Amino acid sequence: LIRKRAEHNDGEIYSLEEVALHQQNLERIELIENLCKSLRILYLQNNLIPKIENLSKLKKLEYLNLALNNIEKVENLEGCESLKKLDLTVNFIGDLFSIESLGNVHFLEELYLTGNPCTEYPGYREFVIATLPQLKLLDGVEITKSERIIALQNLERIRPIIEEKQREHGLKRNSEKVEAVRRKERFAKANTDSSYTTMGLEEYWSEKVPYTPESRIETHEYMQQKEKSRQETKNSRYLNHIIIFLFVLSEGGYALSELNIGDHFYRILQIMYINNNINNNNNNINHTFVQDFNKPNATFSELSGNNSSKCKKSLLHIKKQSTTPRMYNEYIEDCSDVPPLI
Repeated sequence: LIRKRAEHNDGEIYSLEEVALHQQNLERIELIENLCKSLRILYLQNNLIPKIENLSKLKKLEYLNLALNNIEKVENLEGCESLKKLDLTVNFIGDLFSIESLGNVHFLEELYLTGNPCTEYPGYREFVIATLPQLKLLDGVEITKSERIIALQNLERIRPIIEEKQREHGLKRNSEKVEAVRRKERFAKANTDSSYTTMGLEEYWSEKVPYTPESRIETHEYMQQKEKSRQETKNSRYLNHIIIFLFVLSEGGYALSELNIGDHFYRILQIMYINNNINNNNNNINHTFVQDFNKPNATFSELSGNNSSKCKKSLLHIKKQSTTPRMYNEYIEDCSDVPPLI
């Protein structure tokens, strides 16, 4: 992923100053701090990242976007000494005291925590303002001098309140994790128990569940499973068809194939003419003939329109492949009973 982002930089990873890795279903931050030490801007929003880690070597990093992830705690950013803007919008941060780890990030001016559980605690804004004196904007709202003075005055009063709210949040998270394990076991049973009907699975996925890190991961896995099923269906749509590969020459020629359908043995002959450019989408096959070897004095009969005299056309799915004249000469053995080209 990182190498792809370096295409505009002549493929040089080490000198990248900006990397966008948003919406990549990433479940962990890794390698970036060792490969891109010159980074100034890093976009990691809308992934499945549960923890801030492996970023401490990014000494030049100024803007870090981790919005819409599964982060529950602010940590491991002390080494990002140039960090000016940190976006943690819509995560699951309930440990408000963890922002104290940003106290030594002296250049931090903007912090976004909107949509996290900690923002619902009484005194949230005052606590953050009093704890991080270097901040200029919190959740997009400018911090005034008077607001900072009041926050410092109220810090001792609101700290016990926040402690109690964090304790309640911790208990809630424990119950959510237990429920997530129960749902996972139930889903595993649904996939292995033959008595579990399709209706039951639909009911399972239609259940309302809290918005948690576990539910985000469960939804992601479900979408992956749906996409995998879609691809399998797409790839198997010709499972009931006979696949015939045509060996296409640069100007024109024959292609002879043999196949069994039930108790019958057939030879399929393609007589074709194509343009010199084999990649041209306008290449056309002129004639298709079938020979049924189970019948006496079998000859090649032409398939035309939607009808066929010796084989159901619905069983044939034509694919084109390029080849060389030498392969063609080896492939065609006997065309003595081929009807003349029209």
